[in-house]
Amino acid sequence: MSRKWERMVEKNQKTINAKRKKDGLAPVSVKGKEVKQSFKGMNWMLPFFLIIITILNIVMFIQQDAMTRGNLITFLVYILLAVLLLFMNRPTLAIGRTSITSRRFASFQTASASDIEEIQLMKNAVVIRLKTKKKRWVYTKVTHWFPIANVSVRLREFAADNQIALVDNQS
Repeated sequence: MSRKWERMVEKNQKTINAKRKKDGLAPVSVKGKEVKQSFKGMNWMLPFFLIIITILNIVMFIQQDAMTRGNLITFLVYILLAVLLLFMNRPTLAIGRTSITSRRFASFQTASASDIEEIQLMKNAVVIRLKTKKKRWVYTKVTHWFPIANVSVRLREFAADNQIALVDNQS
């Protein structure tokens, strides 16, 4: 359906639902959330550095004969933290019909199609440039372990549907 038609349907649903509410009836249909295709990566850099620091500390403590039970527990907790960060803190890119949602370290950020200036597709990376403060969302194959090929296909469709500038450098 075209967007104009969808807006007309939504408008008519609102008026019908208002009348049904006055009559004490249930609404015809409730507008649901936008269906988004979600892509998940894996951020390995912080867990990697935690493991490296832990291994260096273990080597130093063994050389100084200062390995105690408390130190061992501390090292195990650091390794557990690294594993949790690896599997629990995954960067996510959810692409809907008119918006894109990004999850990085702390929170979700949503950008509508009107907030996006340009989308750049490269061989091993995807860059989404936002109009506000010239902010960029960068997803790479190396640092984020992101499925770049699948994301690129979906972002091409998103850019075509919403008339967003698309720079394709995947050669």
